[in-house]
Amino acid sequence: MKKVNINDLVVGSTFFGTGGGGSPIFAHKYLKKLILEGDLPDLKAIEDFPKNSLFVSGFGVGNLAQNDSTKSLIKKCVNELQEYLKQKITGVIPVEIGPLSINDAFELAACIEVPVVDADVVGGRSAPEVFLETITLFNIPRTPSVVANTKGDTALLIETMSYKQEEKFYRDFSKLNNCTAYVLGYPLSKKQIQKTCEQKTVTTAIKIGNLLNQNQMQEALELINGIKLYEGVVTNIKEIDNSGFTEKYIYLEGDTFKAKLYIKNENLVFWLNEEPILTCPDLIILCSSDGKAIYNTDIKLGENISVIGAPARKLWRTEAGLKLFSPKKFGFSFDPVLL
Repeated sequence: MKKVNINDLVVGSTFFGTGGGGSPIFAHKYLKKLILEGDLPDLKAIEDFPKNSLFVSGFGVGNLAQNDSTKSLIKKCVNELQEYLKQKITGVIPVEIGPLSINDAFELAACIEVPVVDADVVGGRSAPEVFLETITLFNIPRTPSVVANTKGDTALLIETMSYKQEEKFYRDFSKLNNCTAYVLGYPLSKKQIQKTCEQKTVTTAIKIGNLLNQNQMQEALELINGIKLYEGVVTNIKEIDNSGFTEKYIYLEGDTFKAKLYIKNENLVFWLNEEPILTCPDLIILCSSDGKAIYNTDIKLGENISVIGAPARKLWRTEAGLKLFSPKKFGFSFDPVLL
């Protein structure tokens, strides 16, 4: 078991969030509340759980506020899913490494009084689409799942034909009676997590956060084989109208080169003088002058930023991983460009 420093966790998960993963300000606020209430769960490596353990993930749909109503929805979902699976939940695995996503995992774990697993479903970073998860590489379903809304409705989703149908089901359910909802799903075994998920991604985020909080960027980059790719000033931000996503191009100018970045929630493609230099699934991180990663909604015109690159985890760099998490999935003609 490991106790967690939330300052390091938020800074590190923002770094690995690659511009997405939810607001670090809100994440810090909610995690601090868990500490004040004495409810912050422990972090535990997958190998330290019993053989027949059951793990889940959960998330809100429709701007669900973090309050007592959230807890009641979580408990309702937990009871329904445990009853259907005939098994007690023993741990929570984060969906991805991003500040608010990490908070969601800790909040869920606190509510049902279980540890958080030191791993995640997306593979050590954040991603904009549900299918961009390492479990997809192994055809692991995200169902059965339970969804409950704030009007008292509950539904069990046993199986769907596609992730798009699954997402539509959750969205439509949250819109029922114009309310918000909570989803509990991703039932995974210990063996499945060991095979299909990258390990120790949360502790890596904490280590990087600790180094960045001590202004040790170079040491942080050495730990993950990262490099500084570019430094320049934001000269233009071109927003793209895409409901449900933060999608835009960021234009930069430095001493020698012009640069461009494509964002769909996360930083996905980076160009120098119109040549793609680095793409997903490798990590592209924007950092401000204080050496901390920038959440993408906070990027400002005239801001001086550094562009950091780091290799993705091993599962993403397999043939199947590169095919799934490719720039071609976002409409570009080229294959992944990696460090």
